[in-house]
Amino acid sequence: NKHRLGYSEVQLVQKMIDGVNALWEEDKKLQKQYFGDFPFIASTHSLVAKHVTKDKWDQLKDIKTKTSGFTLAKAIACAVQFNNQHCGIYAGDWDSYKDFAPVFDPIIQEYHGIRPDAKHTSDMDSSKIKGNIVPD
Repeated sequence: NKHRLGYSEVQLVQKMIDGVNALWEEDKKLQKQYFGDFPFIASTHSLVAKHVTKDKWDQLKDIKTKTSGFTLAKAIACAVQFNNQHCGIYAGDWDSYKDFAPVFDPIIQEYHGIRPDAKHTSDMDSSKIKGNIVPD
């Protein structure tokens, strides 16, 4: 308590805030030093945390989609910012699925419980549909 003598409550709170901010800045520098620009994913239990590895990040981080200039950083922003995401990824446009396929494909497959070799069978022949909805 001796170290607090001579300071007001406001000054002490300000010292604490300044100290926390200094630690935060130091931590960010160390993260960048040891992890580069690989983002800290706050949603640690999300599918993004599982499937966005440093190798995939390094491979895809500089890609911008042709349609809207969307990036992987934008796609995973909610998992980076919030700690409560299950999936944690959003496609900004159709190109996102293709350009960021090494991330999107395994997340989609795990979320929906499908195998990587699963194929969709399209059948648009409406003559095969029997019956109709009966109105009341």
